[in-house]
Amino acid sequence: MAVTTSLGLSVLYLIIFGFYAYSFYFGGVLRWSPDLFWRNDLTGNRYTGGEVMGIMFMVMFGIMQIGTVGPNIKAMTEAKIGGRLAYDVIEAKPQV
Repeated sequence: MAVTTSLGLSVLYLIIFGFYAYSFYFGGVLRWSPDLFWRNDLTGNRYTGGEVMGIMFMVMFGIMQIGTVGPNIKAMTEAKIGGRLAYDVIEAKPQV
């Protein structure tokens, strides 16, 4: 049990820190690339460090919110099943 838990937690941390590493790498490409392709569309200038960090945290928070949507989807599925059962009872013809 403990080995499985620690292995799962290790994989989770590997994914999180891998994401951070990739974010900082790609942020460096956005910040220091001399091409005109990697320019901020709104300002026309190169990305600043603050913009890169803001993008990284927005993506990270979005991923965390997607991860917490599971219980809400489960509740909606259960409500859908309950609604179908209620409509089946309402539409049932009485037996005489």
